[in-house]
Amino acid sequence: TPMRPIRATRDGTASRMGSNVKTRDKNLGQLNVVMKKKGDLQSEGVLVAKLRDRFEEVPGIQYKFSRPSYFSFQTPVEIHIFGYNLAVLKEFSDELAGRIAAVDGLRDVKTSLEYGNPELNVHFDRVRLSSLGLSLNEVANTLKTKIKGDVPTKYKEREKQVDIRVRTSAWRSEDIEAIRNLVVAEYGGRPIMLSTVADIEVARGLNQISRISQQRAAVISANISGRDLGSVSEDIKAVLASTQIPPQVTVELGGQNEELLDSYRNLRLALLLAIFLVYLVMAAQFESFVHPFIIMFTVPLGAIGVFFTLLLFGKSLSIIVFIGAIMLSGIVVNNGIVLIDYINRLRGRGESAYDAIVEAAKIRLRPILMTTLTTVLGLLPMALATGEGSEIRAPMALTVIGGLIGGTILTLLVIPSLYAMVTRAKARA
Repeated sequence: TPMRPIRATRDGTASRMGSNVKTRDKNLGQLNVVMKKKGDLQSEGVLVAKLRDRFEEVPGIQYKFSRPSYFSFQTPVEIHIFGYNLAVLKEFSDELAGRIAAVDGLRDVKTSLEYGNPELNVHFDRVRLSSLGLSLNEVANTLKTKIKGDVPTKYKEREKQVDIRVRTSAWRSEDIEAIRNLVVAEYGGRPIMLSTVADIEVARGLNQISRISQQRAAVISANISGRDLGSVSEDIKAVLASTQIPPQVTVELGGQNEELLDSYRNLRLALLLAIFLVYLVMAAQFESFVHPFIIMFTVPLGAIGVFFTLLLFGKSLSIIVFIGAIMLSGIVVNNGIVLIDYINRLRGRGESAYDAIVEAAKIRLRPILMTTLTTVLGLLPMALATGEGSEIRAPMALTVIGGLIGGTILTLLVIPSLYAMVTRAKARA
């Protein structure tokens, strides 16, 4: 599998060539691996497993695998833990991450509350500063200048301005005493060291503090291997139900699972709304509520064609398929409209229901086949495409094509029979 190289910059950071993603962390590297065969999930899983084995042999590194997902910027599994107390959040997130890691199919379990690099915390004693007549602001600025440095001027190199930074050598010293002995002020002509007016301690703060919905949160993320998102989410819910959650902490399941459920809810509403609007338009045109109802039976008939098409090509139900189904709900009814409209015309001329159905089926067969064939042939290049982005376009095209073919064949058989049954029931009434 070809890999895009990492390009190192002059300041020691890394950026990925051919990608918009950049990292400013000097101890972080990223690799972008492109598979030769798009959609080959089995080979992708084998590659990830081999890379995991190789990375396990390298001591002192942490790694994480991720793959791009359409319309999503989150990892497959995310658990959001809300709470104000960072110590409680850290302890509980570590405990829950250990429980979640035992779920079958989860890999790369990681919590966002991780300790960062070692740091020195300086706590100034305001009483000592006041007794020496020193200002906290002045002493803090002096310490900042000695550690971080000051830029009195710049060096011009061609078209670039390079900062000339002046600072003490103590900033790179690993000896804490060198920091303690920094002179930060004078009192009566005598130097005042930092240790005189402040307490210094070694600590390790959190790497980052995340906020979700304006609340402090810890995020446990994980990837999925060998299982589907739905079944893994059910196992995670079982783990959460059996875990004792501290009273000041709340937990919710997020990530792509939340996005998936929300998207399906919205798309179901859009599909029902599309079918309802199509029915209203036909009811207004036919001036009847019964005939549009008969025509709407072409929608479930088209769904049968969609099911067998997805089964034949090995495509799963996805957001793209749902979008294609919404498109199909407005297209597949055209055949029923053409057929029912001509039947009504013939009956208006005085023909019987049976004769009108037989005559309309003969006369409208050619237009129905022509309109279906032109739509199917127009979508065929999209369904068979293998270029960039074909993973999005192909399922949508296959959905419409399968629904149209299945809906057309069944419409010519079912709709006339259903029309005859409704007409016979009206006559008896």
